[in-house]
Amino acid sequence: MENLNQITVLCFGKAREITQTKSFSLAIPVEFTVGELRLMLCELYPALNNDLAYAIALNQQYAHNETMIAANAEVAVIPPVSGG
Repeated sequence: MENLNQITVLCFGKAREITQTKSFSLAIPVEFTVGELRLMLCELYPALNNDLAYAIALNQQYAHNETMIAANAEVAVIPPVSGG
């Protein structure tokens, strides 16, 4: 059996509407990147595929697709924000 890490995913704005929750737990493989998480989230919630501009924050820091995700990480899915 593959080793898994547990993470918490926080959803904001449109992502919250799509997932219908503000947070959930997710088990991911130990060697997993933010980019791989994006693909997993799009498989779980296909409507996220319609807005690839959302940002991912890892432990309250914006993260690049190549960033590795550690066990017990807090991941935020942040849609584009407009100001005015």
